Amino acid sequence: MRETRIEGSSKAPWIILVIFGIVMAFLGYEMMEFKRAGKKIHGVEVRISPAQLMLKPGEARSLEASILGSENFDIGWSIQEANAGGKLVPGSTVSHDGHVFSTVTYTAPANAGVYHVVASSRADETRTSVATVTVTP
Repeated sequence: MRETRIEGSSKAPWIILVIFGIVMAFLGYEMMEFKRAGKKIHGVEVRISPAQLMLKPGEARSLEASILGSENFDIGWSIQEANAGGKLVPGSTVSHDGHVFSTVTYTAPANAGVYHVVASSRADETRTSVATVTVTP
């Protein structure tokens, strides 16, 4: 009996490697696009409490925010009106009622007006919650 040899069979591993490389390059590109898109994670919700405050100029109040739908509980705090909107002093992270909360102390500015304290998820910075602060004379 004569042995039959298939020509080109030594190229099969190389073809598989090339196809694998193309697939990996495509997946890497998609991951970069996901990161550039703001790491949007479906189902993540940020809740801030209290959602509305009335303060006198210079008065301070504690706020807390929680993240739902993510294992990353890091919260970024900011004031929409920047320095003109008052000051924030980060507090601690506490756990109660089965949720993890990040706290911050907000100090109202000297000028009366309406200001906005923003809590945003560090896992998905497009997910935010806003507390409206009315500063009255």
